[in-house]
Amino acid sequence: PPHRRTAAQSFSKFTITVLLFVWGSFGHPLRAQSDSCRSPIVFVGEPSSLFCDQSPLPACSLTLGTTIKNSSQLSTDEISGVICIVEDFSITANTEFTFKDATVFISPGVEIIVEEGAFLTLDHTDLHGCTGLWKGIRLLNDTYFTSKNSTFIEDAEKAVSARYVKSILEISQTTFDRNLTGIWLEHNAYASNPPILVKLSETFFKCSSPITGTSSQISDHGIYAKNMPTVFASKTGVNTEEVQFRNMKFGIKIEGQPAIIKGHRLIFRDIRQSCIEMERGRVDLTSSLFFNYGEYGIKIDKTHGLKLTSSFFYVSEFLPNYVVSSTGLRYAIQPFQDNEYWATVDVDIRQCTIQYYCPSIVDEDFFGIQLVDFISPGLNVNIYDNDFIISTAGHATGIKLVSALSNLGNNIFNITQNRFQTYATPTSPSSGSTPVASGIDASGKISNVKIIGNLFSGGQNTSGASIE
Repeated sequence: PPHRRTAAQSFSKFTITVLLFVWGSFGHPLRAQSDSCRSPIVFVGEPSSLFCDQSPLPACSLTLGTTIKNSSQLSTDEISGVICIVEDFSITANTEFTFKDATVFISPGVEIIVEEGAFLTLDHTDLHGCTGLWKGIRLLNDTYFTSKNSTFIEDAEKAVSARYVKSILEISQTTFDRNLTGIWLEHNAYASNPPILVKLSETFFKCSSPITGTSSQISDHGIYAKNMPTVFASKTGVNTEEVQFRNMKFGIKIEGQPAIIKGHRLIFRDIRQSCIEMERGRVDLTSSLFFNYGEYGIKIDKTHGLKLTSSFFYVSEFLPNYVVSSTGLRYAIQPFQDNEYWATVDVDIRQCTIQYYCPSIVDEDFFGIQLVDFISPGLNVNIYDNDFIISTAGHATGIKLVSALSNLGNNIFNITQNRFQTYATPTSPSSGSTPVASGIDASGKISNVKIIGNLFSGGQNTSGASIE
């Protein structure tokens, strides 16, 4: 319709990228997918060349951790050059210290400890654990950590961690590579002074090669948080913008008390399990990309709110590093009801594109948006002006509703002015199943759900709206 502001207009850079992948896929032969192909989560693709692979490595100009065990033993508060940290090294309490233009080699099992009241800055600095995983940077109470200007942190168990302390983290223009976890934030439930990630921008979490010391292991998380009221948030993308996650089990995983994620231009690619997995809380994202995810784009076990605008969810079996779902189920967006939360829950998804292009995958079920048992009296659901494009040899649904009630109070449940293109392609009679693709599939107790002004198109074995 002429009134529509398309997702492509809102997110043209990524639209072009996605369309190029789709365009290129039509020339490929179809590939059948079987249960035998569902393998453990391991590194796939071509490993990147590593800084640590060069020979010889640069010689150390300064060694820390043996005689020099803390920063106060140095005659300066800023060091550069090639540094070796061979045993634990501490930033002395209530001081400021900077690694600037430094290359730092860290021995396995070693950690950098930022003591109470200290400030640590990494400025255009590389941290490597060439012979094995080092423990990471551990922040103690009342500390401040800054990483900026093309800093690289690699080969750590927890690259930066703040656990059961009050600490502030400010991170920009930083790459976290081949760490088990990039950023780990944790505190007791409802603590008064949890760690705070005040800035996260132009930062890349990835696993470009198998974890150091292994042949195939990949990173667990880009960010892990537990009992954090706000993992990160921004009003206009100033503080949380252009953050990327690639080739790991989870992009962001959040457990414990209700949390908030609010960001702009978050990019997830080749995530094996969930791009965002949250135990309870709310997610608010604009212009974000979920590309080649294994099981979930977004999963919220107990939803307190979900707002998505101008974002892309894309899976294609023809991508170079196509991620197989380990369960045979794949969901772009899966928010679950929180039966213990009776405040207003707003689920607003608009001007997004959800595309699933797997025309020869016969043993996988795909759901664009699935809402199960959404019956809260304070529930407002608005799914408006989105595109669902589906091609499957299995079973796939744009929107799946199971027991959706909106007759409790003055709440709304609207699915309006969306576009559904669904195609189900039989691979061969021997496959033993008939593929089915649906725009909307609703079953169970459905009441006062308005499905208005949607456009359905497709091929054989497809349905527009199926209501049981």
